[in-house]
Amino acid sequence: MVDSLRKVKAQLEEAHESHPLKSSALNIVNYILNKSPHVRPYSPVPSINFKQQCSQAELFEDVKNHSRFHGQLTQDCDDQWSFFDFVKGWGAMADYADPLDVDHNPLMALNVASESESGFRKCIEELPAEIQAEGIFCKSREDGSPMLYGVVTPAPNISQLHSDNSGSGQIILQSYNTKLIIWWDVTDEILEKYSRFHCRNMVGDPVLIAIKTWGEFHWVVLKPGEYLCLDPGQIHCVVSSVNSAISGWSFVSSEWLKSGNLKKTMIWEMELIEKRQDYVLRTGITDEHLSNAVEGVEKDLKLWEDWLTKGDLGVGLKRDLKILIREMNVKWKLIKKK
Repeated sequence: MVDSLRKVKAQLEEAHESHPLKSSALNIVNYILNKSPHVRPYSPVPSINFKQQCSQAELFEDVKNHSRFHGQLTQDCDDQWSFFDFVKGWGAMADYADPLDVDHNPLMALNVASESESGFRKCIEELPAEIQAEGIFCKSREDGSPMLYGVVTPAPNISQLHSDNSGSGQIILQSYNTKLIIWWDVTDEILEKYSRFHCRNMVGDPVLIAIKTWGEFHWVVLKPGEYLCLDPGQIHCVVSSVNSAISGWSFVSSEWLKSGNLKKTMIWEMELIEKRQDYVLRTGITDEHLSNAVEGVEKDLKLWEDWLTKGDLGVGLKRDLKILIREMNVKWKLIKKK
């Protein structure tokens, strides 16, 4: 696994010198490689079998109808960017071309629904055991099968520090090439540290700051078929040294309902959004990060409603979930009124 991290470093060194993310990504990798005491990679890494390896053909089949591409260098979104614009940037980064050239603009495809039977879906032979276990409910399609989403990014790339969801968990499955994943355990201390970054467009190298100052972290270089299970509110980031893609499923667990973790992390997210919203009302300054957080809460509330009506819950748990949904909806409506 350490060799795989050294390979990530070598791949990053091949990137064009003009790429603004090259040095930041190398700083992250070098810090992990050189940290004393050494940070051992996460092991063992669970995996599933693929019917076939995912190629760019399957990725592009899913991405071709995608809208709202995001600029890798500017973090903005332009509805005028097309699939062809995405492919040009993707190819240019694969050839280590200058990303600042107007025709090489690297674009990211986020939340890509794997709907096509000719896309990545056809590569999946089995589902992770974690989302087939008792007490698990997955976000699903109309036919009841688990809904699969993907994130397709040119390299080099560093994601924001983020949690995918606060009211649900996430399977992160490596679908194409490799990615370095860094994450922290869900603790009150980590959530407090992350709250200074959440819903904000931070300058500098926030990921490097986090791995240097937040205490113990975990890391792994995922290969195709390998995956991680993230709890609600689990803070992580992703470093890509090559053009690559991850896919995943959103799910909820009755154990999180019993323990109160769902309620705890959702309240944390809502109250943080409320603070950010107060700032927006005072200053008139906002950005897409806040909108994304709001959208995430609403998707989780919808998933809970589906869980209540379609999930296999006992009488007691169904009652607890119904109470939780009512409490969170009341709280959310008060925040939304602002």
